[in-house]
Amino acid sequence: MACSGGKIASRWVGKREAGGCDDGTAKRRCQMSSAIAAKNATVVDAKSDRLLRNFAVLAYFHQRFPAARTPGTKELRSSKSMDTDQQFRVAVLAVIVLATTIALYHRIRAAGGSPPVSRKREGRLIGIPLRLAGLVLWLGTVAYLIAPSLVQSASIPIPIGVRWLGLAISILGLVLMQWTLTSLGKNLTDTVETRQDATLITNGPYRWVRHPYYVAAALLILATTLMSTNLIIGLSGLLVLTLLAIRTPQEEQILEQRFGRAYEDYQAKTGRFLPKL
Repeated sequence: MACSGGKIASRWVGKREAGGCDDGTAKRRCQMSSAIAAKNATVVDAKSDRLLRNFAVLAYFHQRFPAARTPGTKELRSSKSMDTDQQFRVAVLAVIVLATTIALYHRIRAAGGSPPVSRKREGRLIGIPLRLAGLVLWLGTVAYLIAPSLVQSASIPIPIGVRWLGLAISILGLVLMQWTLTSLGKNLTDTVETRQDATLITNGPYRWVRHPYYVAAALLILATTLMSTNLIIGLSGLLVLTLLAIRTPQEEQILEQRFGRAYEDYQAKTGRFLPKL
């Protein structure tokens, strides 16, 4: 750059001299013009040198610190994916907090003033695996929320639209859970045994199905699995639902013994998990 500027000035001065600087005034003007041109060329050279030094410094830092580079398409996609995952983690946390709050409120309310319910009739063959599967489900969900890297290997690809569908399903599950537990009232237990003052509930969602609480649980597990895209949550939740389905006939047998013909008539009109057509 410097050589180029000098050559331009030299050519310009040469042309002026070739044009002639015979008399004193013209000669002085020629000399002044040549000096100005040389000065301008020097300024241009200095600016060019500064620009080259700046580019050299930028190139050095660009190579020395890759993290400072402008993010490319791959980095932008990764960042967008992380933002989306964070949104779904918040959604899963909200669903878990709401479901837990609803369940605890109704369980505490149902247990108030009533003697404890025995779990002996449930049996260890179902009771222990059911609670262990529930524990794995909870641990997997908590790990997804606070330490997702621990369960990242169990992640499966699910389209973003299906994940958002999971959020809609979770809302449906929460509404059904609240409706079910409100209808069940003090009859709520966490085992197959009924309370001493239990009554046969046939209103609310029980008008169509005999175990709407299990349906609500299935919707929430499905929704959480879709939003989290995590197999640990999905498989442990499926095991919980399978064990509940296996336990359900025993639960209905106890209800038949408790309510007799009334429960048999109720069974004839309703479905176990889905409404009768």
